[in-house]
Amino acid sequence: GHVHKAIGNIDRAAHYYKKFISLSPAKKGTGYWCLADLKSYTFSHDERAEIERELERRPDDPSQSMALYFSLGSAAEKKGDYPAAMENFDKGNAIRTKLNPFRAGQYRRIIADLNNVPAEDEPIRRAEGPVPVLIVGLPRSGTTLIEQILSAHSRVQATDELPFLEKIALRLEMNGGYPKRLAALTEQERHFLGRQYLEGARAYMKQQSDYFIDKYPGNFLHVGLVKRIIPESIIIDARRDPRDTAISAYRQLFNARNEFAASFDGIYEYYKGYRTIMDHWQSLYPDRIKTVHYERLVSSADEEISALLDFCGLLHEPGCFEFYKQERAVTTPSASQVSRPMYTSSIGQWRHYEELAADSMARLGSLVDGD
Repeated sequence: GHVHKAIGNIDRAAHYYKKFISLSPAKKGTGYWCLADLKSYTFSHDERAEIERELERRPDDPSQSMALYFSLGSAAEKKGDYPAAMENFDKGNAIRTKLNPFRAGQYRRIIADLNNVPAEDEPIRRAEGPVPVLIVGLPRSGTTLIEQILSAHSRVQATDELPFLEKIALRLEMNGGYPKRLAALTEQERHFLGRQYLEGARAYMKQQSDYFIDKYPGNFLHVGLVKRIIPESIIIDARRDPRDTAISAYRQLFNARNEFAASFDGIYEYYKGYRTIMDHWQSLYPDRIKTVHYERLVSSADEEISALLDFCGLLHEPGCFEFYKQERAVTTPSASQVSRPMYTSSIGQWRHYEELAADSMARLGSLVDGD
């Protein structure tokens, strides 16, 4: 099912997810959420009733109950019953918070420490290998769409959500503290870490390319690191209205990471920290980080795609403007959404939940760019 979903064969994916449900009675919640996560699937009345029965049968299996609540939330949303959708998303997220809580205090300390990393006078030098294009931001902010556009270019290759910058940061943290070590890297250390990062990335590349995409949204914490070890790296910051970002993340049952998404308070803290540190990186590297606003991208596609290609130093190619025609696997929750032309219906989705989460939406609204 996952394989067919990744290549855009939604009907076949649904077929195999249903087969999984029939063969795995203890994991039906997983199967039903996989169907819901296709985004285009509509549950039948009988399927919704079965999901509710499963919740009664398995009250002691939190991971399956969580998946079942998210599935019911998605089913209610498809019917336009937003109060029922929110009720089920709330129940699913309450379980998610218990299983994997967001450590907001620790996150705030990381942001504060990185925000003190000073500017540097580094030489602009050519890396020994392809140039990385980092696409950063928050989950559900348009990072996969930007990846799909750029990967359609003949000189650019998509890879995966690579773990290498995070691993380097962790080693630095264990050897003197990440922000402190980051500010004090020697030229020799920079060369060594740059080569190490590129060697790791090559394992994910099918052929030689001038550029490769590293699309891990959380790499916004590591912009200063990649700029120090590979100065010519390209940074694309994907931004979306924080209220739409929040609603989209709150409705999404992520596999492991993104603990912050289980509450609107957590999303607010995470988004606020992201804005703070990206503003800092922008001050250190002016004109070397491209901010792409999701709303402008989907509303004025040709203009925004042209500006994106210009920033990356890439000639305009027709494939980038018809990115949805690509035959490549997409393994993120946005798989089905980036396999069709631009659409604007996802703008303002938060308004369906505005009255149901009024205080949270107002608070998140204060983080809209320009406020």
